[in-house]
Amino acid sequence: MKAAKGDLVVLLNSDTIVTPGWLDQMTTCVQSDSKIGIVGPLSNTASWQSIPEFESNGDWATNPLPPGVTAEKMAELVDKYSGYLFSSLPFLNGFCLLIRREVMNQIGYLMRIVLVRGMERRMTIA
Repeated sequence: MKAAKGDLVVLLNSDTIVTPGWLDQMTTCVQSDSKIGIVGPLSNTASWQSIPEFESNGDWATNPLPPGVTAEKMAELVDKYSGYLFSSLPFLNGFCLLIRREVMNQIGYLMRIVLVRGMERRMTIA
């Protein structure tokens, strides 16, 4: 993260499936308001960021794609019908984040979790 040179930094899990235009859409969101510091995408199974439902029977919803609908097609539909309305959420899942450099500089870097003899210890990555 320190080595990144841009004003925006992406953190992306290696198992995350992205669709065409994903980064442009997230950039549009973060640049729509200078008060926005961190953004994350919508997904079919990402707790608060899930669509169309985020809760099911008291648990996080899993929203299987309809038969014959690919992830790319679903992304097109969300893009087409969302009206570029950006929701404010109480937290974001870390599977995919776009962070303003100035925010990262203010809040610091991620926490590294280290297990030492069965005990969890958190250390700030500096």
